[in-house]
Amino acid sequence: MSRVALSPVCSMPESISRNRGAEKCRAFAQQSGRPPKLSVAHRFSLKARCSVMDGSFSFRSSQLGASSASSEIVLKTEHAGGGGDGSGGIGGNGDGEGGGGNGDDDDNSEKPSSSFIAKVVASTGALPKDFELALKAGTLTKADLLKWQEIRAIPVLGFLASIFQGFRERLMGNPRLLLALGIEELIGGSAKMTAEVKARGENFSKELPLVASDMALELICNFAVVWLLSPKRILTPQPTDRISKAIASLPGHFLQVGNYSWGQRIGNIGLRFVQFSTIGVATSAIGHGLVVASLRNDEKAQEQLAPVHKVAIGWGTFMAVSTNMRYQLVNCWEERVLEVFVPNKALNTLVTFFVRFGNCYLGGEQWIWASRRFGIQ
Repeated sequence: MSRVALSPVCSMPESISRNRGAEKCRAFAQQSGRPPKLSVAHRFSLKARCSVMDGSFSFRSSQLGASSASSEIVLKTEHAGGGGDGSGGIGGNGDGEGGGGNGDDDDNSEKPSSSFIAKVVASTGALPKDFELALKAGTLTKADLLKWQEIRAIPVLGFLASIFQGFRERLMGNPRLLLALGIEELIGGSAKMTAEVKARGENFSKELPLVASDMALELICNFAVVWLLSPKRILTPQPTDRISKAIASLPGHFLQVGNYSWGQRIGNIGLRFVQFSTIGVATSAIGHGLVVASLRNDEKAQEQLAPVHKVAIGWGTFMAVSTNMRYQLVNCWEERVLEVFVPNKALNTLVTFFVRFGNCYLGGEQWIWASRRFGIQ
């Protein structure tokens, strides 16, 4: 193998610089602000690719001729990024390490081309308003469009996501949203009922009105908790006033991965305290109020059920403290541990099931204990 030192990118052999991959490598080197050092190693190859590996670009281009040799140009620069398994490749052809994509979609984090946007619009229909704003601002990526194309193809949910921006943002930013909602409502309800049976023991049948009230609160609040703590992909411009800007800068949960200060993380707990207590009071007034109204002709049940305002205050306090911290920790566990160390989807789902079931069960028992201390059961 022979190595020949070359001067900066502009002096690449013409047969190589004509290649699209070489042009990408050259453009990257020029953007880095410092001419890279180049070397050529002659090897046999019929592939052409430009990939990112260990802080350098490696480009191979076939020079078909008598020798059928290829040139490998290695560009090293301090500004080079990481990559390696296909998703980080640039200009790959889809086979072999460092490649990825189909040759047109080289990097899902880059801005989409007009032809790519037209292709997505043809399959999804007109883009939502926030997508159009992000496109005009230059912040919309190929990854965003690919994700939206995937969501829009889901029956019913895709239609709802096209109408409700909050739902769309959560589906875009949290691939586990539907799983979490399903577990919280179906499995969480079962865990809550199990806790009710265990905690009330022989009095369970005598305290059915209380059980009904608790279940109504649980189902409504489970949805609200998952909704509030879900990560979002926000495409619209951030607010400019100081308070809204500060709130928008907070993480989804206090240990969310990202470059957040401790002040922002503590601020998240405070914000969730206010949000959860408000939601707790409102949902309790609705849920418990409906139970009281439905049993208004049952004098015995009316004696057991506490006034709506007392239950609302108690439930709001419980959600602000217990529910807030339990779900903060569950979200932290899923993002920092589960997603990193359990890549298998089936096993990941199974672990999620048991963790959230345990969280709901613990919350159910805690609420019965707390409500008795509050004097509302």
